[in-house]
Amino acid sequence: QHLGRERGPAIVLQQRSGPDTRRRDPRNMARVKNFFRKRRTIALSSAVKFLAAAALWSVCLLLRSATWADINKASPEKSIAPCIDSNRLAAVTWNDPTQSWAPSRCVYNETVSSQFPLVQSTRPTAAKASPEKKSIAPCSDLDSLTTGSWNDTTQRWSPSRCFYDETVSSQCLNNKTMSFYGDSTLRKIVNELLKLAKVDHKIKLETWGKAPYYSIGGGKMAGNSSRGEIKMHWTPSAYYQQPARIPSALDHDDVAVISIGAWDMGTYYRGVTTWYLKMSSLLEAALQKRDGKPLFVMNIHQLYPHKCKGDDVSICQLCNTNEATQAFRESLQSAVECVRSKGYINLHLIDPIGITNNTFAMERSDGVHFDDVVTRMEMEFLLAAVCLGLRHGTMNGTCPEHPDFETGRDLKCKK
Repeated sequence: QHLGRERGPAIVLQQRSGPDTRRRDPRNMARVKNFFRKRRTIALSSAVKFLAAAALWSVCLLLRSATWADINKASPEKSIAPCIDSNRLAAVTWNDPTQSWAPSRCVYNETVSSQFPLVQSTRPTAAKASPEKKSIAPCSDLDSLTTGSWNDTTQRWSPSRCFYDETVSSQCLNNKTMSFYGDSTLRKIVNELLKLAKVDHKIKLETWGKAPYYSIGGGKMAGNSSRGEIKMHWTPSAYYQQPARIPSALDHDDVAVISIGAWDMGTYYRGVTTWYLKMSSLLEAALQKRDGKPLFVMNIHQLYPHKCKGDDVSICQLCNTNEATQAFRESLQSAVECVRSKGYINLHLIDPIGITNNTFAMERSDGVHFDDVVTRMEMEFLLAAVCLGLRHGTMNGTCPEHPDFETGRDLKCKK
């Protein structure tokens, strides 16, 4: 019999006689062993190559992880995700070394911002809910408006509890005749008002005015209004020029403002209690001619006698101590309360002490007057009362049955 060759090692069988005539050829066994030895070698070689590749891949992954960890550690502000809204972009702070903004949850490419603007997120943010944000509520009374501080950078008054829009109050000036009765402190306020109303005329400082009108300046407001006008009358003392005695003034004015006190504290001083009684009668006489229209009274602002200078230092410092100023201020508050108690509820006190009793204002004072920055805010304070209807919640004044504003005080004033 003949067995042909098959795949794998050749196996030759020999026919022998007898019961066990078939046996394997030793050469065949050698070929079989050699075949499996080669296959085992190939398998082992493949396994070693696979394990080596797996080990190399693991090393690469470890190196890559370590590299990204180092990058993230050195640059925590970087992220591969782009910023998709303004909230994520605003999530962190400035980077001092790079002088750039560093978002913590995304990356921002400044070169593409003009082509792909950020979308404003509608989700609430901490900035919107922060209690430190300035309140958007407008000032509702003069007390909240006068509570605040000066901003040295902007040179503006900043109320601490509300928001005040200066442009709103000035809109009421059209079609109104505004008359002012007082001294040089009120004259400076009127000059600022003339600038605001775009009136070309300016009241000169040396102007005093003559009887019977005591008019020292003013003018028509800009525009087509036939009634828009500002007028100033020189009435610095309660003992001499009386606003109610000026012909055709108080009874025709849409707005009337009185500010008297500085001269009666010094040159015309006759005592605080005497001045209180005179101011009470002056205000009552003026209100009788107002026919229900509002009459505003400016209280004495803070005085700084140590800031007086020039040839009239002694006059400037006369009876201008803090004790005397407080006594005159209290007497005027009481005078307003007493007159209002008689039914003249159209009488309103305006007290600018909050915006003038501070270091910012003191540095801009000549002892009695202030520079244009502080005076302009006094004007805005006045317009808030005139145009917006803001009032003091409490004036801290009483109507004494037996008035006495001098006993127990060291006024340092001479009659």
